[in-house]
Amino acid sequence: MKKEKITTKYRKGEAFKIIVEPPQDEKTYILDVYLLKNLKGHISGRIKVINNNGDVVLECVYRKMKVRRVRGSSHLIWAVKKLLEKLKVPVKRYNVKTGEPI
Repeated sequence: MKKEKITTKYRKGEAFKIIVEPPQDEKTYILDVYLLKNLKGHISGRIKVINNNGDVVLECVYRKMKVRRVRGSSHLIWAVKKLLEKLKVPVKRYNVKTGEPI
């Protein structure tokens, strides 16, 4: 695991890029998270779930305390739920019936 500091979009705050070498297990998933908190305190961003082959299997958008599926399989939403619980990001609703399947 490699962690490097990157420049932020706004003047205040901090941003990090964490690079992880995934194990070659069949059931390994990597979550690519981009969350941004603006000056008013609103959080928005994108979450991608990537399998061990490097394919994006689920892509979600986080806005207004809601997670909406953009594309991908909805059975992997458990990984997004666990991540947002761990990061303590408030979520009001998960909308997984929208978007397009892969």
